[in-house]
Amino acid sequence: MIRVAMMLDEYERVYVYGIASSAVVAREFKLRFMRLGLDVDYLAESHSIRMNITRVNQESLVIGISVSGKTEEVIEGLREAKKRS
Repeated sequence: MIRVAMMLDEYERVYVYGIASSAVVAREFKLRFMRLGLDVDYLAESHSIRMNITRVNQESLVIGISVSGKTEEVIEGLREAKKRS
């Protein structure tokens, strides 16, 4: 948790990816951390995740949420984000 807290503080913008029920968690993440003043956005559709890759840069933290750990759209979004950072 300390590592995640440090990362949240380190990056200028945070993107949270989640599909289906994980999108509910991603939205809640956004709302909770926005209240603390962080610049957080969540993406809950595969098309939105793919389009968002153009916004990811070295000052972005991308977090993927997947209950199964196998949601291909989230995994692919994380792979692409890693390439851009």
